[in-house]
Amino acid sequence: MGFSTAPVTELLALVADGVPGVAEKAGVDVIARACDFVGEDVEVIDVTMELVALFEPDQNAYDTLEQMKGVPPVDIGDIHMHGH
Repeated sequence: MGFSTAPVTELLALVADGVPGVAEKAGVDVIARACDFVGEDVEVIDVTMELVALFEPDQNAYDTLEQMKGVPPVDIGDIHMHGH
């Protein structure tokens, strides 16, 4: 499970075959972790739950994710500091 500002590239590699389908269903050409700038003509669409579904999580995982909605991600630097 990833929940920080860290890239999830390695996690998505595990379900890479399903990512294009998520993009197609959402009607997007790009899935990005974050953007430094988004123009006013760009629509941002959150596909987090659709990507999560590719991992076939159990209901407990879905419930945890629902509780996390709206909670800002923890900076990856702060996570490393907790481990020491």
